[in-house]
Amino acid sequence: MKKFSKRIISICSICLFLAVELGATAFAAGGTGPYRRVSSNAGTKSQPYTYMETTVTLPSKSNIKENGKDTAYVYIGGSGNGTEIDAGLQHSPTYDNWAPIINCNSVYSHPSDTDRFKGGQTVKMVFYVSADNKVVLQVSGTTDKGQYKTITTYCNTATGWKANGIGNTMKRVTSIGQSPENLSSGSYILGVKWASSYIGTTSSKHQWLANDTLSSGSICYPNKTKVQVNYVNAGEETVSIDLR
Repeated sequence: MKKFSKRIISICSICLFLAVELGATAFAAGGTGPYRRVSSNAGTKSQPYTYMETTVTLPSKSNIKENGKDTAYVYIGGSGNGTEIDAGLQHSPTYDNWAPIINCNSVYSHPSDTDRFKGGQTVKMVFYVSADNKVVLQVSGTTDKGQYKTITTYCNTATGWKANGIGNTMKRVTSIGQSPENLSSGSYILGVKWASSYIGTTSSKHQWLANDTLSSGSICYPNKTKVQVNYVNAGEETVSIDLR
């Protein structure tokens, strides 16, 4: 019985390892680490937010390194009346590919499609509210199998997100997730370019402008030495996080 139990534990450990390396796990729950975040104002009746889209250039293999348990992410999403959503891509350092995923208050949604996106390319990400308490992520790009496709991920537990757009905020984030935090780990992610950013509703979107951005919504943590931003405008910038 003891041998059988040990075998089960061993198999589970292998499965967990593979899940992490294939990008099937979620954004580090409770983790910390450096990041660049740009957040919008909360949606109002005159300017509701139910939709955003952007392109993001994923770094090539030479421009990303994750030491220890560090994990790189690029994601969008936001907050719907208190419910935080991270919707985007998690990097696998072993396979150098990117897995789409949604984290809604530590409730994780994965796509049915098992393909991942290869690094060193520009992908398009779209995030929108499909109905009250329901959000959708769509990522379009070339997969690790060489096919161009759009992979869709759904989350039906986004309590507080409104289809009328009132109270919803949107965001763009580049980060290295860490638990525990180590801001001298030697990890880095360089040259993450965000561009062609639009915000609004599915029927009425506009270029993400300065007056869409929360006055205190552009944050570099821990500082502008470790998190560097080449700012072009409110919807376009290139981010590098370097912990060397």
